[in-house]
Amino acid sequence: MPSLIRTPRKIFEKKVRFLLVGCWVDLDMIKYLTSILFLAHTLAQDNGFTIDQDKGKLILTTQNTDKFEKLIHNYFKDLSITHRTSKTKSKIDVYPFFGTPVNLASFLFEKTDIIPNSIKKQKLNNSNIGFIYQTCPDDYNIEEDYDGKCRRYIFNQKKSKSSKDRIDVELEIHTTCLDDSCWYEYHILEFERGMDSDWLIVSHKKGNRCYEDRGGGSPPCL
Repeated sequence: MPSLIRTPRKIFEKKVRFLLVGCWVDLDMIKYLTSILFLAHTLAQDNGFTIDQDKGKLILTTQNTDKFEKLIHNYFKDLSITHRTSKTKSKIDVYPFFGTPVNLASFLFEKTDIIPNSIKKQKLNNSNIGFIYQTCPDDYNIEEDYDGKCRRYIFNQKKSKSSKDRIDVELEIHTTCLDDSCWYEYHILEFERGMDSDWLIVSHKKGNRCYEDRGGGSPPCL
């Protein structure tokens, strides 16, 4: 009878020792892996690069839309007077909220002085619904633009990915760049229908974007 009691105890002690050894092995392994990751991180910092698992991902920052909303509010306030004094003009020119979202977006960027007042907008020569503003003429030699003063503001309208009832407007701000790793300033504005069929801004995001042949994501470009 006593022997029957000792045997399970010995087995139990062996199991406990085995489990404790297993735990120590796991702890040692964790310490080893941690030291490798720390070394990799240190080398990455010393050599001026970071480990990026989302290569080519476009990173955008949400912008405050208070300026745009205030501008829209004031425009509504003065709408009746503007409409009465501008009967000869088209409804889109008088009241862009009744026009397309891309027209509204270009209007907002004009009024907030992001686009210089002296530049006239032109329709894009493609199937997209949009406009382009240029600070330099088409025949200007960009290789002489050493200071990067020539800018192109390109607006494009497309269906929103987040909702079928919303419209996205993209703005690309291009400057002269003769380098292979160039990028441009990128904005995306989302609009939805408000009361009386007007368009209201829902969100505005901004970031820097590489050209498609350079990855299409945020800098550094490929």
